[in-house]
Amino acid sequence: MGLLCRYPWPGNVRELEAVVRQALLQTTGAVVLPEFLPEAIRLGRPQTGHGESPDSVSSDLKPLLDRCLLEKSNHIHSEATDMMERYVLTRVLNETRGNQSRAAKLLGITRGCLRSRIRSLHITVGAEVTTEDSRAVRALAMPVANGKG
Repeated sequence: MGLLCRYPWPGNVRELEAVVRQALLQTTGAVVLPEFLPEAIRLGRPQTGHGESPDSVSSDLKPLLDRCLLEKSNHIHSEATDMMERYVLTRVLNETRGNQSRAAKLLGITRGCLRSRIRSLHITVGAEVTTEDSRAVRALAMPVANGKG
């Protein structure tokens, strides 16, 4: 339990869920032993690839794919695409301090298209840009101006 609590979980709650599922599949009793956890968690250091920042979508993508494969999901492409799009939109909206017109221009889409995607991905533009499941976006949100663009 101490290892799980000390680990920073850069992949958010989805990473935690995937790790717990994998550990439960390996255990034979009522106790999950440290050796059932990935090395990165036992060492308390998130693993990142070469040149990969801790803010990388791939740190969220692996646990998502692990979960989808474990659950035999028939919507892997859709879930991964939504995660990527939620990340990109939230990041650009934070960069433009919530200005949707500027964000749409940077994204190369119309403001109407951006607003539609914001609604469908449950992104809230207000005091800060967040999602309905803000854990999926991790610590991307920073203070922004009111999102009237």
